[in-house]
Amino acid sequence: MDKQSEFLDILSRIRATFILREFLIIGFIAAIVFSYYSGTLFYSVNVSAVIYILLIWLATGFLFRFLVNRQKKASRVGNLYLGYLTLVEIPLLTAVIYHIGAVEWMGPIFFLFPIVFSGIIFPRGRALLVCAVASLSYILMVFLTHFGVIPFEYTFIAQFSPLDARNYLIDSVFFVVGVFFGIGMSANLFRELLTRKTAELEETKEKLEEEREFLGVRVRARTKELEELAKSLEYRVEERTKEIKEKMDELEKFHSLAVGRELKMVELKQKLKEAEEELKKTMEE
Repeated sequence: MDKQSEFLDILSRIRATFILREFLIIGFIAAIVFSYYSGTLFYSVNVSAVIYILLIWLATGFLFRFLVNRQKKASRVGNLYLGYLTLVEIPLLTAVIYHIGAVEWMGPIFFLFPIVFSGIIFPRGRALLVCAVASLSYILMVFLTHFGVIPFEYTFIAQFSPLDARNYLIDSVFFVVGVFFGIGMSANLFRELLTRKTAELEETKEKLEEEREFLGVRVRARTKELEELAKSLEYRVEERTKEIKEKMDELEKFHSLAVGRELKMVELKQKLKEAEEELKKTMEE
């Protein structure tokens, strides 16, 4: 894959992630607003803070998508998107998770979006970096909550707090970090396989193009040979036809001469016969 194709490929994938992200954020805002005004929220959520963070997230997404579209090199697009994930999206996502009280089982699910996006778009080194930043953000949020540095928000699980379950907390952290890296590397492996298959298809396409050009050259050469052979045959046919015509003319001349001679011989024989008859008559008289 050439540089232009690589640039267009990574640009299209990043655009797709931004568009999907925007739909998800808008849908999440709508769900929170509906739940708040319908009274279906069964635990305390700082709705104003969550909506503000989501709006900032949405606005920064629009801004970075605009900046990405203005880039002309694949490396700049990749660097810009990596900076967005690690410095903007993951911190904002961590703040949303904290304010909706999803520190435990629900929180890690949200981190999977940037992890999967990075695994699909970036090479392995950068995908690992995003996994590490997401893991560090989650661990920091959980332990700050656990040690009371920041206040704990109620979760979906009633009467539960990480303050009271240190073993569960430690096991969950190891499990979540393992899931982060496992899913991130799985997405990256899928990307590498897809990239390899794409490269193989491109190579096969190039070989087919070369074969087609080679066959085209051979066909053109063979066509030229056939045209030259046809011209040669046509010339030989003309020459042979000319020779046959000349021989036919000679035969016609010979035939004319032979027929004329025969006629003269017949005429002479007739005259000789008449002369003999006259002589015989004369002798009898």
